[in-house]
Amino acid sequence: AGAAYDAGGNAMLPLPIQRPHPPIWVGGNSPRALRRVVAHAQGWSPFPAPAAMQARTRTAALETMEDLAAGIARLRQMAGDAGRTDALDVNFVPFGRGMGHRKPLDAAAFREQVAAYADIGVTWLTIGLPTSSPEAYADAAAEFGDEVISKV
Repeated sequence: AGAAYDAGGNAMLPLPIQRPHPPIWVGGNSPRALRRVVAHAQGWSPFPAPAAMQARTRTAALETMEDLAAGIARLRQMAGDAGRTDALDVNFVPFGRGMGHRKPLDAAAFREQVAAYADIGVTWLTIGLPTSSPEAYADAAAEFGDEVISKV
C-alpha cells in the first residue's frame, strides 16, 4: 500500500521457487537508484541516457563507457561503505543497441563490446534482436547463440 496506490488482496502466482526470492535489480541512473540497490537489491540496471533526457527522466545522464564505469565504481563504493560484501550484478543495454534498434548485429564487433563491458564490471547485457516475425526471431536468437554467446 502507498499514498496513491493500494494493491491489497492481490497475489502473484506461481510463487518463486528461489528462496528467499529471485534477484531484484533496480533500474535508474540517479544517486537515489544506487542507494536503493545498496539497501534492497542484488543488482543495478542503469540505462543509456543523454544529458538532454535528464529533466524528463529525472535520472543522471549516462552517455559513455566512462560514465558507466564511474557509476559502477560509485555503486561498489556505496556498497562497501554500507558493509555489503556480496557481489552486485550490473545489467546494461549496450550503447547503440536499444530495444528498438533495427540494424543487424555485427557479431565480431559485439563480442569486443562484451569484453569491454565486462572489464568495467557489467555482468549482464540486454539487447533486442531486430526481426519481423517470431520465426525470424528464433533464427536470430540461434545465430546470436552461435556467433556471440558461445564465443565469449
